Amino acid sequence: MKKISLCWLLLLLQQMAMAQTKYKNRKAEISFFSSTPLEDINAISNNVKYIVDFENNKVAFLVPIRSFDFPQKRMQEHFNDTYLESGIYPNATFKGLFQDKIDFSKPRQYVRIKGVFNIHGKEKTIELKALVLQLDGRLKFEAKFMIVPSDFGIEIPQILALKIAESIEIKVKFEMIDTKTDQVELGV
Repeated sequence: MKKISLCWLLLLLQQMAMAQTKYKNRKAEISFFSSTPLEDINAISNNVKYIVDFENNKVAFLVPIRSFDFPQKRMQEHFNDTYLESGIYPNATFKGLFQDKIDFSKPRQYVRIKGVFNIHGKEKTIELKALVLQLDGRLKFEAKFMIVPSDFGIEIPQILALKIAESIEIKVKFEMIDTKTDQVELGV
């Protein structure tokens, strides 16, 4: 019985320590997907900087626009030069606050996050639902949200309007490690 109580105590202390810790990226991925009857467009970036601060309920990420990789290089060129103007607006960012408290005793839970998404020099407040997973000693974070390009001043030429969806799905996946010794700051 003492062994079981000790195990529970150690587990509780570990969870409390996790709840008061900042995490930074171990692995990160941001992708987007546009689907129309004429064409699907998808791209992915693994060049993402992020921080999740559970103590202060904050999350932020930054992704360089040019880091998105497309299956077709011509799409990538148009994306960077014509639509997102990555030479002028090099990064997309998000800074938000958890609206729900993370319960570290649960291996799987959904939480709401409200924050400001910035792309193409325009900001918009969004709310997203995120899944927080504890697997094999690592903390994983997955979220998706929709954006409308015109909300961010991204103009789609009429000739291409049938090939690019009105709403674009963005997926974010982070695998986190403790930052007790190596903190990353993104202005949060």
